[in-house]
Amino acid sequence: MFLGAANGSAMYYDGDQHLITVAPTRTGKGTCHIIPNLLTYQGSMVVNDIKGENFKESSQQRLKFGQVFRFAPFAEDTDGFNPLDFVRRGTPAAFDDAMLVADMLIVPGSNDDEGNHWKEAAKNLLAGLIGYVTEREPIATRNLQRVRELLTLDQKSFLAFVQEAMADPAGPPYVVRAANMLLQKADRERSGVISTAQAQTSIWDSEPLARATRISTFKVEELRDQVATLYIIVPPEHLSTYKSVLRVVLGLALSSMTRKPPERSERPPLTFLFDEFPSLGYMQPVVDAMAYLAGYGCRLWLFAQDLGQIREIYGDNTTSLLANCGARAFFGVADYETAEYVSKMAGQKTVLTSTRSLKTSRVLFWDDIWGVESQNLQYIGVPLIAPDEVMRIPVRGDQQRQIVFLQGQAPVLALKIPYHVVDAWAAAAVRAPVSVQLDQAPMPPSTASEPPRQPEGAAAADAVAKAKAYGAAAAKKAKPWASAAASAAKTGAAHLGEKISLVTQQGAAYIKEGNKRKGQGMAKNYETIDEIKASSEQTRENMVDFARFVRETEGNIRLCEAEIAALAPNDPRRAVFEETRSGLERSLASNRRMVEVGRILLDGGEAIVESIEDGA
Repeated sequence: MFLGAANGSAMYYDGDQHLITVAPTRTGKGTCHIIPNLLTYQGSMVVNDIKGENFKESSQQRLKFGQVFRFAPFAEDTDGFNPLDFVRRGTPAAFDDAMLVADMLIVPGSNDDEGNHWKEAAKNLLAGLIGYVTEREPIATRNLQRVRELLTLDQKSFLAFVQEAMADPAGPPYVVRAANMLLQKADRERSGVISTAQAQTSIWDSEPLARATRISTFKVEELRDQVATLYIIVPPEHLSTYKSVLRVVLGLALSSMTRKPPERSERPPLTFLFDEFPSLGYMQPVVDAMAYLAGYGCRLWLFAQDLGQIREIYGDNTTSLLANCGARAFFGVADYETAEYVSKMAGQKTVLTSTRSLKTSRVLFWDDIWGVESQNLQYIGVPLIAPDEVMRIPVRGDQQRQIVFLQGQAPVLALKIPYHVVDAWAAAAVRAPVSVQLDQAPMPPSTASEPPRQPEGAAAADAVAKAKAYGAAAAKKAKPWASAAASAAKTGAAHLGEKISLVTQQGAAYIKEGNKRKGQGMAKNYETIDEIKASSEQTRENMVDFARFVRETEGNIRLCEAEIAALAPNDPRRAVFEETRSGLERSLASNRRMVEVGRILLDGGEAIVESIEDGA
């Protein structure tokens, strides 16, 4: 299945698992995913064509591959599809078939909908009526219109029919049980069940629908046995009222695929395209199909506006639905839940981060404050693409993009290719070709084992430009800090140097000359010998910190050098690591100076203490 383009080549999914596209309305699901595949895919397809545009643009091309059927109740030339043909009358499977038809007729509510109780009871009643019609009625009236006629009899006539006809022991046991269950209910509950069944099937009073579902002009099984295409068309203005009709046709078509044992075939898989999938409501055949349909040579391609729509309908099954999709495409994401899912799916990248700390303490001996600055590097994981970045991916214009996940492969930021920009496709769609053309069109399918490559050309240039901008911004932020750190270290060393000159050098000189009085007098400026010793002890602790910072900084420099060595010479990230390394080297030099200064101060302090103690 064609998904887009990456690295200047067509991007296909050739696996046998399912697909899903998540994108808001008017962002190109039809023009970029549905129609291109209708024009090129040479396997059978079932298409939920809400607006009829897919049929208009692709039906002539699909005729080249095989038969084309159109179930369009509002069209005079519609093909016919009788849902009751699905029931295998006179077989042990008849009850299950009738229950499935009834299940598709009734659109479920939310999980906490109190009406679901009535809907379940109405489903049992409908299954019994369907069984009666398929088993006991003549072939001309074996359709849902006859079910509807019986269901809308006046209450007295309907109960008489249930008691006399449906409950007849000579009939199918499941029909008899459905009749007895209804008759056993209290009057009020029985009325609720009947009214619910009537409400859920009211759309089948439609004359266009009655005409389109009276007899079948094709068998759904034909789509599996030979290449054919079925378009299911309901105008948008009737979508909400015809929801159960779409559920019936699509649900029964899906279930029909599993009636024959799986067999190996050289034909491409039969693909179901479920446009606006969540609008159909909860469909158990879809949940079942996602788990095992691939083994029958079929697959689904689901389309939704956001993940919240699916989760609202399918609840905990949403995770399973997504997990069974071998290809997942997202574009035009406008809600945070979907954006966060895409971000988590994309995974993380490892980056080197830097943290700084400043420790200060007062050195009593020289009445000064020491500042101990350290920098620590560590690897952390950050999202490959953040949720807000997902929501900013362009969906229109020449650079419209999508994020595509193919199972077992890295995510790809791929181009979306509308069908009308490819001359070969535009011609196949019987549209006037436009000037834009891909050299590869019509594009040959890639091999399933070929991994998608990262985009080059304009996409790569855009990525490099962003990386350079990031690097420049990081360097800009790092430069003032590095300069300030170097300046502070230089100033601190100079300041401490003054103390050394004043105390250590002069004091030591006085002591050496034997002028203990001057040395002792100098020491008295610092009040007591205890303060000198306390200050020296603090200096010794600071020296330990500085020595540790030296070791850590040396280790971080080695990490930076390893990162630089692993990057290509033209990789824009090299500049960021090189700037970080320069800052670390300046910090290392500063810390080493501090260690040396500390040693001198300790030596000077010890000399003065010794002089005082000798003079005492």
